[in-house]
Amino acid sequence: AKQDEEVAFAKYSQWCKNTQKTTDDDIKAEKRDEEELEAEIQQLTEDIRELKKQAEELDENVATWTQDKKAAAEVRGMERKDFTATLRDYTESETAIKGAIAELEKQGQGDDADSLLQVGSLSTVGEEAKARITAYLDAKARTGAGTKGLDGIKDMLNDLKAKFKTQLRDLEKKELEAKHDFEQLQQQLTNEIDGATQSRNRKKGAAESKGKRKGEAEGELASTKADLESDTKYLDDLKAECNVKANDFENRSKLRGDEIDALQKAVDILSSDDVSGAADKHLPSFVQRSSSFAQLRSAMFSPTQAKAQEYLLEQSSQINSQMLAQLSTLVSEDPFQKVKKLIKDMVVRLKEEANEEAEKSGWCNTELTTNERQRVRKTHQVEVLHSDIDELQAHISKLSQQIADEHAAIASIDEALTSATETRTAEAKKNAAAIQDAQGAQQAVKAALVILKDFYGKAKDAESFVDTRAKQEPETFDEPYKGMQSESTGVIGMLEVIQSDFTRLEADTKASEAAASDEFKEFESDSQVDKASKNVQIDNMEQERETKREELTQAKKSLDSTQKELSAALEYYDKLKPSCVSAGVDYQERTEMRAKEIQSLKETLKILNGEI
Repeated sequence: AKQDEEVAFAKYSQWCKNTQKTTDDDIKAEKRDEEELEAEIQQLTEDIRELKKQAEELDENVATWTQDKKAAAEVRGMERKDFTATLRDYTESETAIKGAIAELEKQGQGDDADSLLQVGSLSTVGEEAKARITAYLDAKARTGAGTKGLDGIKDMLNDLKAKFKTQLRDLEKKELEAKHDFEQLQQQLTNEIDGATQSRNRKKGAAESKGKRKGEAEGELASTKADLESDTKYLDDLKAECNVKANDFENRSKLRGDEIDALQKAVDILSSDDVSGAADKHLPSFVQRSSSFAQLRSAMFSPTQAKAQEYLLEQSSQINSQMLAQLSTLVSEDPFQKVKKLIKDMVVRLKEEANEEAEKSGWCNTELTTNERQRVRKTHQVEVLHSDIDELQAHISKLSQQIADEHAAIASIDEALTSATETRTAEAKKNAAAIQDAQGAQQAVKAALVILKDFYGKAKDAESFVDTRAKQEPETFDEPYKGMQSESTGVIGMLEVIQSDFTRLEADTKASEAAASDEFKEFESDSQVDKASKNVQIDNMEQERETKREELTQAKKSLDSTQKELSAALEYYDKLKPSCVSAGVDYQERTEMRAKEIQSLKETLKILNGEI
């Protein structure tokens, strides 16, 4: 029995060493994981901070470039407005000069004063030219003749005409260059904005992914710290329990040695000549007698035997031990040989039961501890997975709503662009018709002016037949008819005003068409840029949503697997409870009862040995 207990304790001691080593290895691994997770979290924090900083810088760049784009469009609008005004001035100046030259070509036959005055009133004509025109008109008014200085005026007007053509050509060339530079700048800014937007979205996506990983790492760190704390406590408790068991085994070994020595002394006493000799000499005669001699056998019952029986009955009643009660009966039947054997057998049996229950208790402690750690870990994992799944589902729902909003915004842009295109097409068609009408009207008025000016020029020089006949005939007319010269100036002037109005209408309509076309192109470009940006955002969000869906699927699989492991751990715990959890109290009671029984046996031996 002693050897069995030593073997059992050796197994328990080995279990303590193995479990302590395993737990210590787990603690070292958890500390290593803790350090790695803390380092990873710190790195992720720095990466997220840097990515957010870069994204903010890109946002600032996009805002700056967008403002630059808007400012360039405003400058371009002002340039276009200035070009339109200057173009109108040059066109009107060229038309006025052409009209004045046409009048001067008639060599004073036409009325060139109004045309020259119109040229002199132009803001595009220099002061020197205005002075020469004024001087020519003053001289013509004084002398009544318009031929003096006429060639000089014609040359000046031709020079002005050539000058305006050159300036007009330069103006249009400059306008084309400015438009080209503006479109290049707009395209460059658009490309930079698109590139920065895509880069910003990638960095924001990377920051969100790293933020997600940081959250997971923080959850893992919390779980690792909890496991580390639990394992550290378990190791401390295990060491304390193993030390207690070791001390208890040492005390039990010493006590068992003392007990065995006491039993051996009792056996030696019972085996001495004083006891066994007397038993051999007197007791066999009683054994061979019939039951009628029971009273005599009772009379031969020794006081030591009676005292031992009384003690055993008392102890069996106090600790409710059937074994001691049974032994008290046997003591009355055979106080020597059977008692010795029974004491030895009982001691052996008690030791075997103690060893078996100690081994079972150790196994139960191991299984319960391992199961508890498994249940705690799996429960925590299930809770974390549930939280992750809820967060992923909420994030996916948010992304889906954002994607839907972006699609709706793109549809609105397309609708607005379609409406603007229809309006622009109708407006362009209307402007083209107005320009064509203005050009046709100008040609018609020009033709009418040529006819009228030619007629009145010729009629002005007409001569009448000189009447040399007698004055007896009725009076008819003596002066040549030259047409309505006084009225003709008003008609021609009115037609020239109408021609100028149509010229202005053509210039204004062309300018308005150019401005509207530029405005539409800018709106179309901005719409395309906005659509491209939103499509990029949609692609990024769809990729992120697909990633989150994959993570959600994996999280659900992990949850299902972890839930099954937790269910298995709970089922195993239910199986352990009847034999280990509920038996914990019974084991303690049985251990105390067994100790009392062993103590009672020792006292009985002392009584039989005459020590009490």
